[in-house]
Amino acid sequence: GNWRENHSEEREEEGEEEKDQGGPFLSVHYRRRDYVRARPNAVPDAREAAAQISVLLGELQLERVFLTTDAPLSEKEHLASLVTNSSSRGANGSVGVVWYHPSPQDLLLYGEGGVAIIDQWVASHAAYFVGSKESTFSFRIREDRLLMGFDRHSTFNHLCGGGTGDPHACAPPTYWPLPLPGPLASPHVAGHHSRQAASRQEL
Repeated sequence: GNWRENHSEEREEEGEEEKDQGGPFLSVHYRRRDYVRARPNAVPDAREAAAQISVLLGELQLERVFLTTDAPLSEKEHLASLVTNSSSRGANGSVGVVWYHPSPQDLLLYGEGGVAIIDQWVASHAAYFVGSKESTFSFRIREDRLLMGFDRHSTFNHLCGGGTGDPHACAPPTYWPLPLPGPLASPHVAGHHSRQAASRQEL
């Protein structure tokens, strides 16, 4: 069976409620720039990152990657060219790696902070998320996913350096549950509570 079927069975065995499974793509937060200097052993180079991403795509049976990164365009394109999926049905295991490239009008309208929120929103809605170690941006995406009801297996993962192409060799980030009071105690309810309240007011 595939990843979704296996984890659905695990949740049923553990008595967990069915959680959001997201869109049919893998989202990746690939931190560069200051991280390359400050955390050289924690940040993979393009070949290591591509290898780890490719393994995940094969295991998850996905063919699309949404990439959010502070890397320049040349590095994005280089990474995208290295990502493959041996189990993909596309020609030569081809994979679609995409990212949000704001137009000048978008930057003027939303600002850099708004563009980051768009990146965060898309990345948080993927079937599976893999982030960067000790990154606040990755932390926020994981927090969003917990609030929306995604399980920890598809959320608490990150890329790592050290010369490995195996994503499972990367120690996962620390998992933290979100203690939500009252009707928000269920992550599945949290995503819909405010909209339901608004609907009742309109009625």
